[in-house]
Amino acid sequence: AAGGAAAAPAEGDAPAELPAQRFVTLKARLVMEGEAIEGVATVEAYQVSEQCLALVQADAFKQSATDARCAKTAKSDCFFVIEQKESRKATAEHFVTRVHDMSRPYASPLRTAFPVENRPTQPQTQQSLREYLLRRRGEPFALVLADLHLLVFVANILDMSTDMPVLCHAVAAGDSGQLEGFQMMLHAFAEIE
Repeated sequence: AAGGAAAAPAEGDAPAELPAQRFVTLKARLVMEGEAIEGVATVEAYQVSEQCLALVQADAFKQSATDARCAKTAKSDCFFVIEQKESRKATAEHFVTRVHDMSRPYASPLRTAFPVENRPTQPQTQQSLREYLLRRRGEPFALVLADLHLLVFVANILDMSTDMPVLCHAVAAGDSGQLEGFQMMLHAFAEIE
């Protein structure tokens, strides 16, 4: 399994606002014979619950010193209630929620036509960007940029803290009007006149 989490603020720092929806953990497993799931693997997405974030900000629990998989209450008179029993320790499952119900089909607004990153047989290059942009000439630029692998490639060209948030917001909103400057930059990079 892989995941991302928020780092705790350094001692003396003011607690940061940590919206749970920004941090996701993925659980991947093989599909077992006889399961009613198509494919050979399944991935489930989880995120830290808002309740867990409130507990962290209140310093109500910490990582157990004897079992890194568990959280322990900070005070001896404080308990977690798990399956109607009081306990001073709880595993991570009690602090996360499912992000998306995988039983319902999901259609991503992002396509995947641009070459996949880190593939030696079809690398992401200036030429692949040129070919991709030329194939989609005439389409609204927000739709052109709505490609997961293209966005990963562009993130290596543009500034992550200033350019990418604006670009991604415009792509998500389908607003090609905000993308004229990005279109000029990417066309210049791909040597398209």
